[in-house]
Amino acid sequence: MPMKEMMTIHDEDLRGNRYHTIRLPNEENSMSVESLIRLRVESEVKRFNMQRPVCFFSLVQPEDVEITVRGYRLRKHRMIDWKAQCDIAVEAFNKNSFLISSNGVDYQSLDDVVEIGDRAEISFIKFMEIVGG
Repeated sequence: MPMKEMMTIHDEDLRGNRYHTIRLPNEENSMSVESLIRLRVESEVKRFNMQRPVCFFSLVQPEDVEITVRGYRLRKHRMIDWKAQCDIAVEAFNKNSFLISSNGVDYQSLDDVVEIGDRAEISFIKFMEIVGG
């Protein structure tokens, strides 16, 4: 069985400083911005719900968390609803709360197609915190 290619997703601030990186399996050569957002958020939330770490980073900040230097810490542990967080992230993209960029291209629309090759690097640049779920 061939190994899945991996894509690397970086979270960046407005100055271009990377503060979080994740790697996700990639089975497609391209996908829409909306599909990329949903893949990322679903993966993060499912990983959190399965591993139950004390602190974690994610695109969407769950409600009722303490923000620490190591990420978000839930005040009371609970399962996070990945579908609700995906919807919040998609809405936040539409409201220009963050930008997605790859290979010098800034994506403007949920329908834009992101070319994802082997070892793709994609940046999520947050302009404001995205909270909910």
